[in-house]
Amino acid sequence: MTSLRLYVTAFLLTLGMEYPVARLFGMRGREGFLIVAAINLITNPAAVFANFYLGTLTIPFLSGTERILLRHLLIEAAVLITEALLYKRYADGLRHPWRLSAAANMTSYFLGLFLQYIH
Repeated sequence: MTSLRLYVTAFLLTLGMEYPVARLFGMRGREGFLIVAAINLITNPAAVFANFYLGTLTIPFLSGTERILLRHLLIEAAVLITEALLYKRYADGLRHPWRLSAAANMTSYFLGLFLQYIH
């Protein structure tokens, strides 16, 4: 898969998983969709790039599985914090930006793992 295709596929899958969650938190209509899309357009490519870049690093005292879990934890924590701050800033009237960010990112992360598993 080419790099551009990988980034586009990852973004569209993430948006397809996170927008329904955002709707549950009140992010509806065109404006809600555009806010979710714009925020994910900022964080998703960075997360995909970081995953590949950090995957090349070696940490001698960690096993392969531990390195993968640590990498995912660091990336997802950074994404969660960034998205929550962006939702707080740009989604007027959103009552729980941190909960939305956590719920949306856990949903897309675990559904992504499931899709990788069945693929």
